[in-house]
Amino acid sequence: MLVLFFVLTIMTTGCGGGEKKVLPEISQEAIQMAIDQIMQLEYVEDAAVTIKDRTISLAVVTSPLASKNYAKDVGESFVRLFGTFTAVTNIELEAPTNDNYGGIYEYYDLLICVGTRTDNIIVSGAKVTGAEHISW
Repeated sequence: MLVLFFVLTIMTTGCGGGEKKVLPEISQEAIQMAIDQIMQLEYVEDAAVTIKDRTISLAVVTSPLASKNYAKDVGESFVRLFGTFTAVTNIELEAPTNDNYGGIYEYYDLLICVGTRTDNIIVSGAKVTGAEHISW
């Protein structure tokens, strides 16, 4: 429940941008695989993915022991994992490379938030379609 509230909290700061395209399907399997993988990392306690309209919101709850740099690394990892698993389950999407986060982010804006709870966000970032990098 905490993660759901966490995701809803960051969704209120959404960004819009980029050209409008037909949205590719995102399977529940891709969502679950990304969550399962990020949960394997040290200090990660919970994670969630929410998709609303043209925005993907990723949220990770970490232990209070996680540093700001570690939290940012976890956020980047979650973004790439989600990009990977959407490409695995939808062959029309490209997987992440060293230069991009994956084809899914050509269609959806991105919000990423990592914190110990909803009132203690360690790092948050956003990326609109057409942008190459996350603004932290």
